[in-house]
Amino acid sequence: MARFLLCHAPFGSGHTVAKEAIEEAIRERDTDAEIISINVFSYLPSWAEKAMIRFYLWILAHCPSLYRWSYRAGNARCGSTLLMRFIASLMRARLADDICRHRPDTIVCTHAVPARLAGELVCRGEIGMIVIAVVTDHVVHRMWMHRGVTRYFVAHEGLVGRFASCGMADADITVSGIPVRAQFCLRGSMREGNRILVMGGGMGLMSLEPILRAAERIDAPVIVHIITGSEAARRRTLETAQQYSCEMIVDGYNPYVADAMRRASVLITKAGGVSVAEAMAIGIPLILFGSLAGQEEGNTEFLKQSGAALTADNEEELYQSLSDILRGKDAVSRMLAVQAELGRPYAARTIAESICQMIKQKMAVE
Repeated sequence: MARFLLCHAPFGSGHTVAKEAIEEAIRERDTDAEIISINVFSYLPSWAEKAMIRFYLWILAHCPSLYRWSYRAGNARCGSTLLMRFIASLMRARLADDICRHRPDTIVCTHAVPARLAGELVCRGEIGMIVIAVVTDHVVHRMWMHRGVTRYFVAHEGLVGRFASCGMADADITVSGIPVRAQFCLRGSMREGNRILVMGGGMGLMSLEPILRAAERIDAPVIVHIITGSEAARRRTLETAQQYSCEMIVDGYNPYVADAMRRASVLITKAGGVSVAEAMAIGIPLILFGSLAGQEEGNTEFLKQSGAALTADNEEELYQSLSDILRGKDAVSRMLAVQAELGRPYAARTIAESICQMIKQKMAVE
């Protein structure tokens, strides 16, 4: 029976969703597998973890330029502050304890911090098992890169060159795509008229007013379906929605997001790596709006340049993009064709099969 330690982090829902997709694929392949999931930031005192998350959200909402600078500076030299090195040392010791207790055959990381911590433990000689890093964006930050990582799984071929340019030419890299859950793997649609699906991620940092104003300007009846991700955000959104006359559906947590995507004519969302991968797996016209500083800006640029999505920075651009998609069948066909080429709906299955094969090979040698 193979044992897996899946490590993630609470900064955005995508890292956790990717972990769930991989766990789902492992259990599909091996029903007897033992799987332990760990949020490495839970190793800190609860007040410290909550404070870090609140500070992260505050910076993104109020000082995006500071986060952007920090992201780029770290990407250039992979530097870290003395405080962050101290925090990492605390988490690394606790992670080492958990590894010794659970004795997994492999450690699978869907966030850069646990990937780096596990890689450091390998290089220190404290652990000797397989360490897997699953990059959950269409760009890759240098924080992910560590010689103690056994294999990387990445979204597309262009990222292989990025590793080489950072001195990791010998890294073992598999182009798998970003893992998505099984409900998103069936490509197709059941589109109903001019149905606009709006998803702002689980952190509630995307402004709705420009979207609703743009939707009201469309010279045809539209339905705006908003999924907020939480009941608290749903209540706030309902208050905002009262100011607008277009037909609206407002959901909080919705377990049927894949069905909502299949019914929609267009999806407006920020460029979270996993949420965009889910949309491309299904195949839905995309408008990226309100993307956060850092990796989401990188995702936006990649998807825009590839033709997999349109982008908008304000109400006027939203209106133009919505009009282009709702009226332009040729533009939609081209976008969906690019998504079909870039999207890899069975990435989680590819990752699970590769990891299981690596474990078998290691066991055979030992």
